[in-house]
This record gives sequence, C-alpha cells and structure tokens, in this order.
Amino acid sequence: MREAIETLPRDLSTGPGDKWTGRGIARLRAWVDQLYPAEQITTLLFLVFAVSGFLARSLGRPFGTESFKLAALYGFLWLVWISWAARIGPRQSRGLRFLRNVGPWLAVMMAYNLVRYLIPALHPARMDPYLRNVEIKTSLGTDGWVRAIIGHPAWIDFFSAAYLGLFAWMVVYVLHYAFTAQRRQQRFMMGFVLIYVGGFLGYVLCPATGPRYAYPADWDWLSGGVLYAACNRAVAGMGAKLDVFPSLHAALSTYLVAWQARFHRRGLYWGIPLLVCIWLSTLILGFHYAPDLWAGGLLGWGSFWASPRLTDYLHHRSWVRRSRVKAKAAYGVG
Repeated sequence: MREAIETLPRDLSTGPGDKWTGRGIARLRAWVDQLYPAEQITTLLFLVFAVSGFLARSLGRPFGTESFKLAALYGFLWLVWISWAARIGPRQSRGLRFLRNVGPWLAVMMAYNLVRYLIPALHPARMDPYLRNVEIKTSLGTDGWVRAIIGHPAWIDFFSAAYLGLFAWMVVYVLHYAFTAQRRQQRFMMGFVLIYVGGFLGYVLCPATGPRYAYPADWDWLSGGVLYAACNRAVAGMGAKLDVFPSLHAALSTYLVAWQARFHRRGLYWGIPLLVCIWLSTLILGFHYAPDLWAGGLLGWGSFWASPRLTDYLHHRSWVRRSRVKAKAAYGVG
C-alpha cells in the first residue's frame, strides 16, 4: 500500500486524469470505488445486457422487446440495490454485509430469466448439429452404452440426484464464504460471476437446446422416478432453454473442486466423486453434449485462476483512486 501512495503525482492538481476527468465522471468513479470487485463486474454485465437488448429491439429482432424490457428492469433493480448498499459503506450491519456478499450470485442467477429471451434475439441459429457431430467423432455420445449399462430407471434417478446435487453444493459454499474473511469471500464470488459471464457469452455465440430436446426420438427410452421428474421440473423452470455450451454444471463443479483442493483438502474425498457423477449426469440425462463439458471444465479452471488476480487488481485500483481523492482534499486541490 505504501508503494501505491508513492506513485501519486507530486503535483496533485495536474495528475494524468485531471485534464479530462469532469465532475460527473469523477462522481461516477467515486461511486464505482465503493463497490466490491464482484459487484463491479456484475454491474458491467447488466449494462451489457441493457445495450444488447436495446440493439435487438432497435433491429426488430424476435424477442427484442422482451429482452430489452427485462434487461432494463433487472438493471434498474440492481443499480437501486447496489447504490443504497454502497452508500452505507462501513456502517453496514452484519446482515447487510451478508446480502452484499451473496448479491452478485443472486443477480446472475436471476439473469437466467433474461437470457432465455436475449439469446434468440441476438443469435437465432441453433448449433446442435455441430455439437452432436463433434461428440460422435470423439465417440463420447450416450446413445449406446447408457442404454445398455445404466438405462434402468433407478440409475436414472441416481444421476438425477447427482445433477441436482450441484445446487446444494453451490448454495452451501456460497453461504459459507459469505461469513469468511472479506478478501477470500470476494475472490470466491468473483469466480462465480466470471463463470456466469463466460456461460452467457457462450450461450450467445453457440446457442443450442441440448441432445434430448434437439433429438427427442433418440431419448424416448429415458425414464425414471420421482427424482427424475424433479430434475426435469428444475431444468424447465430455471434453465434458459439455450444454456448448453458451455456446461455451467461442469464449470461450477470444477471451480468448487479447485477451491476444495486449495482450501478444503478433506472435501476432495466427496467432491471429486460428486464431480464425476455430475459430469456423467449431464450426458446420461441428455442435457449436454461432450464438447459442452470440455468448455465448462476450462471455464471453471480459468475462473479459478483469474478470480484472485482480477479481484486484487480492481481492489487496488479503487484504493489508489480513493487515495488520490483524499490527498487532493488534504492539499486543497479540486
């Protein structure tokens, strides 16, 4: 921190940004500096959603109006919440701190309802034939071996439970890190936000419905019990319909196992088996193609690598700017 102070310009009235930074931009920067790093990225994400929805509406794309209205609504609600929370600053209670810690995750989860309209408005094509062709060439499809080995309804229920198990795993870790040291919590939450940002980008660039919905005749053998029905209801109610490439189940499970390997070694005894079951469940239940898993795994590892670096960079940049403002006030400049 001392090194950052030493980098401040000696003539505080002629800093490199003072010549072009107006009062409005300075206030905007001051507001952004009050946000946590994960909140900054989430705010940028909603801004991109709003601009994308506006363009889709202006171009007369299908679902363009719906996507713009939802993007504007969700963006407005997020800005109202985060502006109020940031304004309280260090006076925030333990409960408010908890809500701010889990806020970015809740926001990107809420954005799924928006993505189901935004994707067809931006990219109406379907990439299922391409993804299926890659899967067939790599011999990782589920047409033959699943039916022969684990096509029994009891097995289908087992893998349905594994598929749903990711949500419980994710919620437990989000709640756990909401009460840990702020620096580690922000790094953890940043990784979650980066995974969803990467997932939304993949959905727009490569929209697909998944093998079970794109080729229903190939999956008429699939049947299960109560857990299978619950899994179908969850996917129908929470999914974005085109959220296939990359697989967020693969990305999130990889990310959580990476955190276990770094901070919770004992959790690997159940984390790795659960990860394997989650990956298999996405193929066996017909929700994803094999390339979706590869992309999701890379996204999870990449987010784990980038989250501490991006969090520290944004935190350091905000701290330096706040130091400049305090120093200018102390010298009576501006």
